[in-house]
Parts: sequence; structure tokens; C-alpha cells
Amino acid sequence: MKPIKKWHKNNICLIGDAAHATKPNMGQGGTQAIEDAYYLGLLIQKNPNITVFEAFQKTRYKRVNNIVFQSWYTGKIAHISWFTKTRNFIFRSLPKQLIDKNMHSVYELKEL
Repeated sequence: MKPIKKWHKNNICLIGDAAHATKPNMGQGGTQAIEDAYYLGLLIQKNPNITVFEAFQKTRYKRVNNIVFQSWYTGKIAHISWFTKTRNFIFRSLPKQLIDKNMHSVYELKEL
């Protein structure tokens, strides 16, 4: 799905796939929903008297849309049948540091 621009209106805020649906290629749909709930909870805890939905979206937007794109792109590359041998060679040739950097960007939680 194409990312939506605004995840909230008045006192309603979408999280997880409702806000930023992702393809299942990286197994991140449920994980991103849990992260959303975690960060939204932290923001509410720090600012109990104000609506935090705008700050929540600003905090999460770049990260989740990057993961949505990576998952979409991974699926596209994985399903090119005529490109299989070349694709596999390229992936085997990627430096471990590059792979590790990408994995850390997906799996590390950032502080607010």
C-alpha cells in the first residue's frame, strides 16, 4: 500500500498496518505495530496532558516508511525469476558490514 500522509485525526491515531501496511517479505508488520505502541506509550507517559499523535508520527514516519519500502523492494527482487543466479551472486558478494548495517537499522530501537 502507498503510505498515508497523516496517521491521526482529533483523538484517533492509527498504528501498525493500519497506518503503514508492509509486505510480509521481512516479517516486520507485527513488529512495527509493537514498536508503534511502545513509542506512543512513552510519549503519552512523558506528556499526559497533551495530544502526542503529531510527535508520534514525526518520530516513527521515516523509520516505518523505510521498512515498508525495503520489504516491498525485497519482494520485487526475490521474485525476478530470470535474475536468480545474478541476484544470488550479488547478495553473496555484499560485504558483511553493509548487511550488518542494514540489519541494525531494522532491528535497533532508538531513544525518543
